[in-house]
Amino acid sequence: MYQSWDKLLFLHWPISAALLRPLIPERLHIDTFAGTAWIGLTPFTMWGIRPVLCPAVPALSASHELNVRTYVYLDGVPGVWFLSLDASNPVAVAAARLAFHLPYFRARMRFEAQAQTRHCTSHRTHSKAPPAHFEAVWTSGEALPPALPESLEFFLIERYCLYAARGDRLYRARIFHAPWPLCRATLRSYSSTMLESHGLPAPSEPPLLHHQAAPLQAEMPSLGVYVPPVFDADDPVAFAAVVRSAAEVLERTSPEFVFLGISFPKQQLLALALIDHVRRQGGQPPVFLCIGGGLELHVGRHRRAPQWARRAGGEWFFRFLLEPRRLFYRYFVKDLRFLPIMRLELRAARPPRLWGSRGFRVAGMPGWLWLLIPVLAL
Repeated sequence: MYQSWDKLLFLHWPISAALLRPLIPERLHIDTFAGTAWIGLTPFTMWGIRPVLCPAVPALSASHELNVRTYVYLDGVPGVWFLSLDASNPVAVAAARLAFHLPYFRARMRFEAQAQTRHCTSHRTHSKAPPAHFEAVWTSGEALPPALPESLEFFLIERYCLYAARGDRLYRARIFHAPWPLCRATLRSYSSTMLESHGLPAPSEPPLLHHQAAPLQAEMPSLGVYVPPVFDADDPVAFAAVVRSAAEVLERTSPEFVFLGISFPKQQLLALALIDHVRRQGGQPPVFLCIGGGLELHVGRHRRAPQWARRAGGEWFFRFLLEPRRLFYRYFVKDLRFLPIMRLELRAARPPRLWGSRGFRVAGMPGWLWLLIPVLAL
C-alpha cells in the first residue's frame, strides 16, 4: 500500500499513563519518555492511496485525516497505537476498518492552505460513534534539523510501526518512509473534543508543535505481522488454540512465505501443525522459514558476537553473557538433553575406523595380523 502525506501537524501533550491504560490492549506496554506518556493529534491530507501494482483512482485515492495517537511497544518494538482515525473519504474508512482493523470513522473535513497558514476543520459523522470535532489554524516557520535519536522529537515522531487489534488478536504493521522533514509551527487558534471523545481530560497546557516541511510518501508493504499469544507447546489445548488462530490468518492472507520468529522448538511444531492443517483443507501450504531470533540480529536489535568469537563457535556463549537469566535454562538444562542423542547419531553415522581402541585395524582385523600375511606366504 502506497500513499503520500502533506500539511501534517503534530500536536502533543504529556499525559498520565494510568489514563491511557484502559484504552490500550493489555499485552501492549505504554511507551514513555523520561517516565512520561504522551498523546497526540495529527491532522493532515493524503493522496495517491493505492495498493501495490495498482494505479491510484482519483475519486478514491485522496482523503483528509485526523488521528488521535499514543505510543506503545511490544517485545521491544516501538510503535503507534491509534485511539481513533477520522477521515473524509468513506471508501477509505470502510477499507481500512476491514483490512487493517483500525478504528476509522467517517468525518466531514476541510483543509485550506494559504501561503504558510493552514486551517483544518473536522466534524465526525460516523453513526454510533462518539461525537467529536476539531478546528485549528496554524502557521509554519523555519526548518528544523532532523530529530536525533534519544531526543523527545525522535521519540514522538520517528515511528515506523503501528499496532492494531481485533478481539484478542494483535497485529503489527511496518511503515516505510524517509525521516520526517520538520519545521516550526505556531498555533493561531485551536478547539477540539477529540481527546474528550475517548474519555480523556482536555489538555490544560499548550501542545508541543511540529509541522511537516515537505510532502512524504509512505509505503505499507504487503507484509503482515501476526503476534500469537504466549503459549506452552506442551499444553495441547493452548497449542491447538494458537494453531487455529494462525490458520485463520493464513486462510485470510494466503501468503507465499511465512517467517516464524518463535523460540525452538515451538516454531517447528507450529509450522508442522499449520502445514498439516492446510493440506487437510486441500490447499498448498506456504513456505515456512523458522528464523527464531535471526531477524532481530539482522536488524541490529540484538548485538552479535565479535568475529573471533563467531569463528570459534562461541556466539552462543556471548548471547548467554548478555542474557544469562533468560538463556541459562535453555543452554544448560534443555539443550543438554540433545547430547546423548547426538552421540548416538554420530556413532551410527561414523565410517569404519582404521585406528581402533586397540590400535591399527583394517576390516576389523588387528594391523599386526595383516603384517604377518606376507611372511606366512613366503
